[in-house]
Amino acid sequence: MAKQKLFGTFKKTEPIEKGWSEDKKYCMTAENGTRYLLRITPISRYEMRKSLFAMLEKVAALDIPMCLPVEFGTCDDGVYNIQSWIDGEDLETVLPMLSETEQYVLGLKSGEIVRKMHSIPAPETQEEWGTRFNRKTDYKIQKYHECGLRFDGDEYVLDYIEQNRNLLKKRPQCFQHGDYHVGNMMVENGELKIIDFDRYDFGDPWEEFNRIVWSAAASPHFATGQLHGYFGGEPPIEFFKLLAFYIASNTLSSIYWAVPFGQSDLDTMMKQSQDVLEWFDNMKNPVPTWYMKDLTAANIHSIGETDKESKGCEIVKRLSKTQFNKAVLFLKTQAQDIDRAMFEYFFENKPLDEVIDVLITYQNEDGGFGKLDYDFEYPYSCLKHTESACRYIFALKDIPAEHPMIKKLIPYIIENYNRVSGEWDNLTVPPVNDYPHAPWWGHNENEPFIPKTRADLIAHYDPNTNSTLAGVLVKYSSLVPKEILDEVMGVVIDKINSGYEFGQYGMMSDVYFVNAIQDENLKKSLLKTLVGDGKLISLLDENWGTENAYKLCHWIDNPEHSYYLMYKDSVQNNFDFLINMQAEDGSWPPNWRWGETEVWERVVIRIKGVLTYYFLWTLKKFDRIEL
Repeated sequence: MAKQKLFGTFKKTEPIEKGWSEDKKYCMTAENGTRYLLRITPISRYEMRKSLFAMLEKVAALDIPMCLPVEFGTCDDGVYNIQSWIDGEDLETVLPMLSETEQYVLGLKSGEIVRKMHSIPAPETQEEWGTRFNRKTDYKIQKYHECGLRFDGDEYVLDYIEQNRNLLKKRPQCFQHGDYHVGNMMVENGELKIIDFDRYDFGDPWEEFNRIVWSAAASPHFATGQLHGYFGGEPPIEFFKLLAFYIASNTLSSIYWAVPFGQSDLDTMMKQSQDVLEWFDNMKNPVPTWYMKDLTAANIHSIGETDKESKGCEIVKRLSKTQFNKAVLFLKTQAQDIDRAMFEYFFENKPLDEVIDVLITYQNEDGGFGKLDYDFEYPYSCLKHTESACRYIFALKDIPAEHPMIKKLIPYIIENYNRVSGEWDNLTVPPVNDYPHAPWWGHNENEPFIPKTRADLIAHYDPNTNSTLAGVLVKYSSLVPKEILDEVMGVVIDKINSGYEFGQYGMMSDVYFVNAIQDENLKKSLLKTLVGDGKLISLLDENWGTENAYKLCHWIDNPEHSYYLMYKDSVQNNFDFLINMQAEDGSWPPNWRWGETEVWERVVIRIKGVLTYYFLWTLKKFDRIEL
């Protein structure tokens, strides 16, 4: 059955007056409320518009952020095409409100986008570039002389062109947007979008930057970022020489182009000619003065909350739909069933009972859990496996104390608690050593610790894992004898308040414990002690990897967190890291390993599943995914 056409079915039409195109443009609203961009062109341009629509489909297939082509056809007024609607703001309007950091970052993105577009090759029949552009340049020079207008310093521009025509020889050719500058870009939900491909062409990829004069005038940081994003760093000097040539050529044609549009546009182009001469030192230096050679991502810092409020806008990078879909495919096809179920719960409304049904398959008759911790392959119950189960329980939040799984779990945790030492002594069991395991989680038989004083007990207490188990008892306190609950809580609270030097692994468990506390004043006090000194990030490894990222996502786990603003830059930088470091298979792999290759190949899939579901969930909570 043929797909029903959209044209003629819209319930609302709003004309759009902006732009230089001869097209009639409208914002159209469909019956379901979806908005579209409608462009109508005279029928005489049918073939050109048909070719443009086909080219837009090719560009969209590269996952370019743009108005997506939806429908093409003819109507009483000519030829029409329908595109997706971008509900954003013009970049020209937004840029002045952004920090220099944000301008640079958007420039980087624009460079990456156009580089991707340039992967579309030119037709094999395309005329050799030097021949074609020299002819085009001759025409521009002729028209400039014929228009009767001159700008000061035009002799420098004309001389540069004549002395550098040799640069055009043997240049590669590809698809070009044809009018790539800030005036044809928008920002939607912090993401850069590209519009108006009407002037698309095929030619030297470096000629695409002949319109960068508009971007540089608006923001040198944006223009510099665009070049860095395109080249992945510093552009070669050969690029700058050609850039100066293409801008020189355009500067001549801009004068006679502006004449029909009136004095205001002519004045703009005359001023721009003087800007060009200043940028290139009367064409003696091919590197424009607006280009900031030493500006890199390394010396640009994230915008702070105060700056955000004063500028009124915040630009963030989001996990693209393509990246998200890759992650989903990984979880659906390779991850452990519990990590797949957790993703489906947070993203696809999987019923809580169905997720619990998956988790309960890992629970044994004694109430403990097996097969969940990724640091060893022992399949039966132990406290370390059980702690991993508790992390899922904390994430799900709403499992009632009356649930059979919880009613079996709590007695298991209590039975294994050592009231003398104040902790769970045997987090692993001897048979763990009979299976592949990480060296840091093998079983060691130690003499039972018997503290002489309360101070000894607190000093010896290790929060790692222990505080997570304590947190589960606090969460389900109705199932725990008050005497035991008071003892367990007292040890953890005294440890946190003891002034001991917090470690990154113990911090994970302490945070679980604190988050389970119902007394808001006590929770607030303990949280301040744990993370309120601003030193949280110093606990992490110097070389940032997915292990650090995983911990930080637990410590500051939502934008409403009491200390989010204190660590905002680190949290947001962490998300940028995750978005940039996603693996080709859609997962996030660990930056650590253990065991022989054969063992690791099994284990790493489990770890990748845990990290991938949790990173996606966290990115969603901070609105860092294009959904």
